[in-house]
Amino acid sequence: MPPILLFVDTSAWYAILDRTDRNHPAAIRFARQVTAPFVTSTYVLDETVTLVKRHLGHAAATRFGQRLWNEEVVMERLHLDSAFAFDAHFEQYGHFVRFPST
Repeated sequence: MPPILLFVDTSAWYAILDRTDRNHPAAIRFARQVTAPFVTSTYVLDETVTLVKRHLGHAAATRFGQRLWNEEVVMERLHLDSAFAFDAHFEQYGHFVRFPST
């Protein structure tokens, strides 16, 4: 049975991002075929951003962090349809209901 959610550790994130990593081909193959949403921890995020910045540069680390923690991406990956927020951009995106509505 495939996992409902899949925890992703630093080694996997890094292998996806670094084309010279020995696990890059396997990481890309797996990431493309898995259907479970990826989840990670703030510790893993911090560790990965630090590793990426050190080896791939500041711009690559920034792109990774922005992509991973973009609200819409996180909500889509977790199959969420509602947000508790006062920021109207959730409604502007068009796929989410914002609570409390104003």
